[in-house]
Amino acid sequence: MKNLILVASFASLWLLGGCANKVEHAYVDLYKTCYQKEYQLSIGDIRSDGTNELDISSNDVRDALLQALRDSNCFELSSSGSGYGAGYSTDLLYTSRIIKEKFDKNIVTSEEKTFLIVETIITMQNFNETKTYRGKSQFEMKNTKILGIGNETQVNYSDKIRSIQTAVRSAVKEAAEDLRTSRRTAPKGTGF
Repeated sequence: MKNLILVASFASLWLLGGCANKVEHAYVDLYKTCYQKEYQLSIGDIRSDGTNELDISSNDVRDALLQALRDSNCFELSSSGSGYGAGYSTDLLYTSRIIKEKFDKNIVTSEEKTFLIVETIITMQNFNETKTYRGKSQFEMKNTKILGIGNETQVNYSDKIRSIQTAVRSAVKEAAEDLRTSRRTAPKGTGF
């Protein structure tokens, strides 16, 4: 009887505590997108557009950008983007939002969804042109409450970092693929 009461107590605590689960980020593979470094790049301004609900620091975004550039193997970092058609000065603008949705599944349980959304805009500019590339990450966390009792969804530092990395890697991949396509289709002698 004592064991039955103990098991029932643990089951009650588990049910009343609710459960939380996270949907993993999609991995953006950049590994060796280019066979060799093809473009000179200097990193300029990295800043939030003013909407920064995840309280992301520009240093965390810079770290994610540097790692994505290294992983792609397309860009050689320089102190200034120079050269006709070859070097780019790069700025990055980011935004982060938290969106919460709540709905009742039935009389007893409700579900809360929290979405962490990070968007990045990379602007690459050289003597000839200005190009813009976008990246986005949407990370979903679900939390089920029973009779209104359960834990609140907690956003931790690793969730923020993964969101930043996914959005930045997405924009860098778009940039690398576009620049490589432009180089293949550019007429001879244009600096590409």
